[in-house]
Order: sequence, then C-alpha cells, then structure tokens
Amino acid sequence: MAEQPSEKNNPWPDISRLFRFKLGLVQILANVAGAIVCISYFLYFDRLHPLPYIQKALRASTIMMAILVITATCFNYNWLLNIRRYIRLQLEARDVPTGLLPIVQRKILNMPFYSALVSLANWLMAALIMSVYSTMLQTVGKVTLPLITSGCRVFTGVLISGVVTSAIVFFTTEIFSREARSHFFPDGGLVQTPGAFRLRLRLRLLYTFMFASFLPMIILAVLSYNKARMMLIMDPEEVISSLLYLTVFLLITGLALAMILSHTISGSIVTPVKDMVEAMTKVAEGDLTAAAGVTSNDELGILADHFNRMVEGLRDRERIKETFGRFVTPEIAQAILEHPPALGGESTEVSILFSDVRDYTTLCEELPPNEVINLLNNYFSYMVRAIEKHQGVVYQFVGDGIMAVFGAPVRLPDHATLAVKSALEIMNALEEFNTRHRVGLPPFRVGVGINTGPVVAGIIGTAHRMEYRVVGDSVNLASRIETLNKELHTDILISQATRDQLKEPFDLKEFPPVKVKGKEQPVRVAAVM
Repeated sequence: MAEQPSEKNNPWPDISRLFRFKLGLVQILANVAGAIVCISYFLYFDRLHPLPYIQKALRASTIMMAILVITATCFNYNWLLNIRRYIRLQLEARDVPTGLLPIVQRKILNMPFYSALVSLANWLMAALIMSVYSTMLQTVGKVTLPLITSGCRVFTGVLISGVVTSAIVFFTTEIFSREARSHFFPDGGLVQTPGAFRLRLRLRLLYTFMFASFLPMIILAVLSYNKARMMLIMDPEEVISSLLYLTVFLLITGLALAMILSHTISGSIVTPVKDMVEAMTKVAEGDLTAAAGVTSNDELGILADHFNRMVEGLRDRERIKETFGRFVTPEIAQAILEHPPALGGESTEVSILFSDVRDYTTLCEELPPNEVINLLNNYFSYMVRAIEKHQGVVYQFVGDGIMAVFGAPVRLPDHATLAVKSALEIMNALEEFNTRHRVGLPPFRVGVGINTGPVVAGIIGTAHRMEYRVVGDSVNLASRIETLNKELHTDILISQATRDQLKEPFDLKEFPPVKVKGKEQPVRVAAVM
C-alpha cells in the first residue's frame, strides 16, 4: 500500500476535479464561444442568404454543434480513462500497476495536442456540413452568387474559426494541466518521456503571431475584395455600410483573440521563468534545497531540468565537503576540492602541535569500549574547539592523542604564536571538561608539545588511496617534545625554533638542552607557564 498523504497536503482531490470538470468545461466553453462568433459572423456581418434561410441554418447549426460537442466529450473521456484510473488509485492510496504510469505520463504531456486535434476535427466536420448546407440553401433561394464561391466561403470561414479555437483549446489546456504535471512524475524525467510531442517556444510564438496578427489581416483583405466585387451587383452604399460593420467586427474579434492568445502564451512562458528566477535566488542565497518546477518538455522544461541537476550536483558537492569535514577538516576538504588530488606536495614552514592524555590507559581500563569511545569523543570536542579557535587544523587523532598544524593548508604568518595560544586554550578547555564530566573521578591531564620548522604538505598514498598529510623531521620532533612533559613534569613544552618566532610575550621557563630519541644533538625546550 502506498503511503497516503495528509488531507491538507494531498494534491490529488484538486487534480481529480481538474481532470473531471475544469479541463472539459474549458474546452467546451472555448468551442461554444468559437461557434457563436462564427455563426454571428455569417448571420450579421457576411450574410450569404436571406434571413429566413439563415434562421433555418442557425437551427441546424445549433443541433450540429450539440452533436459535435457530445462527440468530442466522448472522445476525450475515453482518452482520459487511464489518467482517471491513476488518479483514483492515488486517492485511494493503492499501488499503481506496472506499466500504467508511463502511459499516463505520455498522455498527460500529449493531452493539449489531443484536445486541440479533436476540436479541429469537429470544426472540419462542421465546415464540410455547413458548406454543403449553404450550397443547398443557395440552390433553393436562387441567390446570384456562384455555388462554388458560396460553399468555399462558408467552408473557409468555419475552418478558420476552428483553427483559432483549437489553438485556444491547446494553450488553455496546457496551462490548466501544467500545475498537475509534476505530480505524475514522482521520479522526475518529464523532459525525457518517450512518445511525448513537443511544441518548441519558437513555434509557439510563431503561431501566436499568425493567429493574432497575420490571419485577421488576410481575412480583412479577402473580405474587402469580396465586398468590392459585390458593388457590381448591389447598392454601393449598402456594401460600404456592410464593410464598415464587418471591419468593426474583425477588429473586435481580432483584439479579443490577440488578448486571449497573448495571455495564454505569456502564461506558459513567464510562469516557468519566474519560478526558475525564484529558485535561482534561493540557491544564490545558499538554499540548496530549492528546485525549479519542471512542468513542460519544451526548452523551458529542459532548462529547469538542467538547473535542478546542477543544484543536485551542488548538493552532492556540499555533502562531500561535509563528509570530508568530518574525517579531515573543512580546510583540508576545501583544499582537496579546489585542487584535484595528485600525489606530491609543497615545502612550507608550519608549527606542529601534539597533545596526549596522561595515564589514559589507567583512567579507562575499567570502562567498556563503547564508554571509552563516548568519553574520547566528548574530550575531543573540547580540544578541537580550542585548536580551531586559533586557526589550527586538526590533521589526525591517534588514540587519545591529537596532531594539529598551524600554517597548512592555509598559510599563517604568526603560526608559532597561534600554536602557543592554542596550547593555553587547550588547558582552559581541559579544566572545563574535568569540571563538567569528571566530577568525583580522576581528572584528565594533558601534555602538549610544539615545534616549528619546514615540512612537506600535500597528498601521500597511492592513486587509489590518498591522504592529506604534513611530513618531515619537524613533525617527529614535535611528537618527541610532547613526550618530554612526563620527564620534566610540565604541561606545555615548545622548541627553540618555536620560541624564536613568537610575536607576543609568554611566561616561559627554559630548560637545559635535553636529549630526545632520534636526535644526535640535544634540543632546547621551554615550558609555557
């Protein structure tokens, strides 16, 4: 069973009403309006027959229009059966059979084309019937116009009305169904739907121009020519008066047509563009959850789809940076993302800080492993904040120890001073940690060693497994200095190289040169009091 959304957030009742009533009503109203305009034209403005015959034709046209509307409704209803079934399954929160969704998706996109085609077919049938009927009336009424001329005028007039009405049906159907389309594509892919027709923006604008401007001008020119020829067999004053009414009628209907088509076309273009602008604004402000609605398969739909893919790529990039930031540091993650990983590095001078918990094994030997991990994580949270407060980068955790670097990958001119400040901050953070989390328990004690010197910072490893590290003898010496805290009974020790680069005064206690492992010559160290 599919999960049923809450009534407030469930869009399917509105979608059901849209496909059951609104779309059908819009199509019927558009065709009825087109029929009224067409009949009014032949009844009042370009009459071919005496009024009694026109009244008979009007009754026949009304019956024919009703039959055609019913026929079109039946075609549309049958064509929408799969869509109605899919909506009913969604309303009932039932599973959709395999193969139904692709059919529904294709029909949703093709529905404006199908509705316009059904409407045009009805108008074509009406044009044939009315042209034949007009020829029959001409024979009975003994009108002087040629039979072919009369039939062609009626056929052309009705068909032109049908083409314009079908265009209005197409665009209004598309606008009304546009809001619901995204709900039929839960996994996206609207612009890649196989078997769906596509009306490109250039053709939309071309058709709008033809219907709103070019077509009325042609009709006005042809009818003006016909009226001029009628002056040969009719009273010129009557023809001029009729031409005036005809011109006014064409101007009014042309203006109404231009407004309707312009509104529908602009709605199909401006609305997606505004939606995309809003989504772009949110993304520019840092909201990567924003997405543009993909409601069509034309160029605007393709653009929105590509925009959403771009934002998804940005979200993936942010997730990668966040993941890197959990395992390395945000600075290292940013450096790796900005520069493609390659084996090798660069020489630079940094200050390295090592810290280690004193008698950690004794403190945790009675704790189960999961509590040891929790205790370490809690302790590290205090230490990392103290290091990052002074622009240090935590490179790795080694058991209960921490290695931090000041000056790589982001260069710092006063990295030695910042490292010593960070060591003092570690002691303050340690005191806070013991006060909050070690009440009644042996407190944590930490030794910190700092050394300054040249290192190589960069990528080490293989082509398949890489790590960002700093390596060099300066790193090893910092680790050795940290271990001297036990021997000298101190908390913070710095090397002579670090002391020489301090740019601020600190309370220091100097020791005689001390022999350290791995060094032939004794090293000079000082304790930060």
